[in-house]
Amino acid sequence: MVTAVQKLIVCFVLVLSLSMSFALAEEVTFHLNVPNSGNIQVGDTFQVQVLLDITTGKSIKQAEFQLTPNANANLPSASSGNLFIGATALYGAAGQVQGQGIRFGETTASDQDPVTIGDQGVEGNDKLFAIVTGTATAVGSVTLTFSNLVAMKGSFVR
Repeated sequence: MVTAVQKLIVCFVLVLSLSMSFALAEEVTFHLNVPNSGNIQVGDTFQVQVLLDITTGKSIKQAEFQLTPNANANLPSASSGNLFIGATALYGAAGQVQGQGIRFGETTASDQDPVTIGDQGVEGNDKLFAIVTGTATAVGSVTLTFSNLVAMKGSFVR
């Protein structure tokens, strides 16, 4: 039998209840999806999908974000959602740990590679940009906060 102290009920308020999202210049919106976000026990891992909505007729060739949880979880890694063809990771393939959070970004290959990229970029809704892996560290709700959101039409590698 699992006690209440051993359970972490993940209430991703920003994700499920309010469906809150963050927009850049009204052309790109970052939002989260947490599959199987029911009862998660302390020590369990969970996944957070970072999705992008890109306005029709607009396109991007680079995106990045930082995602930080409250004290009830940590986010040790991220992986590509294969949004960009020939993507180059900006902070390493698993992202860059920032305290309890993670910073992740990708850009397409050089603009001078028209065979791979052309001038198309990526557009559309619910495009899977990244999958962030989290670990429940304490009992309670988890709140995730976006920061350092970037979506660019051009591409460059840092």
